[in-house]
Parts: sequence; structure tokens; C-alpha cells
Amino acid sequence: MSTVIAVKRDPQAKAKQLRRMGIVPCSVYGASLPASLSVQLDQNTVSKLLRGKDVGSRVELTLNDKVIPVIIKEIARDTLKNEVQHIGFQVLEADAKVNGTAHIVLVNQEKIGGFVSQVLFEIPYAAYPADLVDTITIDLTELAVGSSLMVRDLEIANNPRLELLIDADTLVLSIADVKRAPADGEAREQ
Repeated sequence: MSTVIAVKRDPQAKAKQLRRMGIVPCSVYGASLPASLSVQLDQNTVSKLLRGKDVGSRVELTLNDKVIPVIIKEIARDTLKNEVQHIGFQVLEADAKVNGTAHIVLVNQEKIGGFVSQVLFEIPYAAYPADLVDTITIDLTELAVGSSLMVRDLEIANNPRLELLIDADTLVLSIADVKRAPADGEAREQ
């Protein structure tokens, strides 16, 4: 699990001003806190964090020498400037379920003799903090051309400690046969 050092944010500082200085404003909230905390992370730390983490990932925030286990709940981005504008963290409590998101990662896609059509990119679920899942890896070499994969076929669907927040019959991906398109001037079969 990644550990990130956060600094308490000055309530007088404007978010826009902080961003110009290379600082990302963040908030930490949860039932165990008396009030939400306004913290800040420097842009380099955020960039390193988000290389391997995304919404639904567990992180440990170090704030004033205290380690707080959190989950990334939201990431606000400015797509034009390619910058992170804000991150929202939810405090994890060992005895309370939290909604999470498992991101689907496909491997060995280049070894498939067909066209992979991925419909679902993440699976929402609820679980206790100890059972959170960041990613689901699907090895495509185990699938044949013409096959499809549903949520119920994944390991996450068979984990009794997780409560899926999506229908188990939802299509994740399908693999179609790659057919040669007719060249210009060739007759198309009807």
C-alpha cells in the first residue's frame, strides 16, 4: 500500500493559488472524523501516486505523524491542462463496509487472433477495508475467438467477502473473429 505525506491546508489559501504553486488541494472525510480535513499534496507526489493508483485504491496518508488508512474516492482533473485539480479521500474503518471500484486490466491482448471488444472497464463493489481489490487482471490467452466474458465469470464475483454492485450477467468483453474487409472494386457478398 502506498504511503503519502499530506500537509494540513491553510483555510485562507485559495485553491487556484495553491494549484499555481504546484500544490493539489485534497479533502479527507469519513464517519470517524468529527469534520472533514482540508489537506494538500504537492503535484509531484500526486503524479507518482496516480501512476499506480486510481479511484478505489487504498492509500495511507501521513498527517502530523499520524497514519490514516484511506481510499481514493474521487479525482477531479482539468483535461485541458492535464492536471489534477482535487482528490477526495475517505477514511477506512475496519468494521465498516466501503464502496470500491476494481479496474479491469487485460493482458496478452496482442496474442489474440481476434478483435477484443471491452465493454466494462471497472466493477463496483462493497467490502470491508481488508478485502478491497484495486485491479482485476484478465489473461486473454485463456479465451478463444468467439467467446465472451461476463462479470459472473470473474474471480471477484465468486469472492464471498465482496458484495457486487453490478449485475453478474453484465458483459465484460467479447472476442470476435477478424474478417478481411473487401477491397475497393471487389464485389461484396449479400
